Amino acid sequence: MTLQIGAPYHCNTGEWACPVDLSLYEGLSDIRGEDSYQALCLAIRFAQNLLQGFVDDGGKLLVGGEPFPIEAYGFKSPPISPR
Repeated sequence: MTLQIGAPYHCNTGEWACPVDLSLYEGLSDIRGEDSYQALCLAIRFAQNLLQGFVDDGGKLLVGGEPFPIEAYGFKSPPISPR
């Protein structure tokens, strides 16, 4: 499996987009944001969600035959306490 996240590019509409390619899926749409940084962050989060879905469905992520801890690379949201 290969995962590629491309460089953000400016769209004619004024927003930015970032390509994501994961060999498990065909025809993924570029991820769009208000600026290049947001587009890149959203693309990374999207890729992580795709990989986590693969694992949740029973898939295994391995690097060199060893389990790849995808959770170690994620952005975790802080817990929200009720008011």
